[in-house]
Amino acid sequence: MRLAFFVFLLGGLLLQGCASVSVHPESATAHQSQAQAPQKIIVSNFSFEGAKVNADREGEEMSAFQKQVADDLSKALCKSIGKLGLPAEKGGIDRNASTPQPAWLVQGRFLRINQGSRAMRVFFGCGAGGTKMETAVEVYDLSVSDTVPAFTFTTTGGSGATPGALINPNAIGVGLAATGRIAQGVSDDSKRTARMISAYLSQMLVEHGYLSPDKAKKAKIHESATT
Repeated sequence: MRLAFFVFLLGGLLLQGCASVSVHPESATAHQSQAQAPQKIIVSNFSFEGAKVNADREGEEMSAFQKQVADDLSKALCKSIGKLGLPAEKGGIDRNASTPQPAWLVQGRFLRINQGSRAMRVFFGCGAGGTKMETAVEVYDLSVSDTVPAFTFTTTGGSGATPGALINPNAIGVGLAATGRIAQGVSDDSKRTARMISAYLSQMLVEHGYLSPDKAKKAKIHESATT
């Protein structure tokens, strides 16, 4: 009985800390009349300049880890944007090009990466040992400017929302696949962050008249941005 009560109490506390990814809009420039509808979205790998990274790696292993995280986010973002019906490609741009491009460029940097504890996520879930990923995103309308972003925003969230094996007995019943998803951590953060960036992009595309409202995805706006 005591163990059952402890598990119930701990589960309630941990559920309060369950996290998801949200968007915090920042700046936006006035929409210019010469702007063209984007024919594609270009996604550049996010940088780690100035990022706070907490991971059990160092040296070459840390560099490889950061490259993998950046690649994962770019690939997931291209895939998510593609579902909106717009071509998306990973790469960069030639800022010396004389001809404006009818495209949007998405670039940014990681602000914080916390690897967390895989064992704690598998066992408890719901925030225990949870990861954290925060990014700063800049979106350029290349038909107008490749130096002044059309709008900027940040994202924040983590991958501790799923109950673990101790809190959710069903996690044991469905086998290792359930806890395996909890254990992925930063990889899951990349996918969640990509979906939220894509969702906010879709809303901005609708706002500018470049995307049908029925194709837009709902972005979770950070509470402080709505007050």
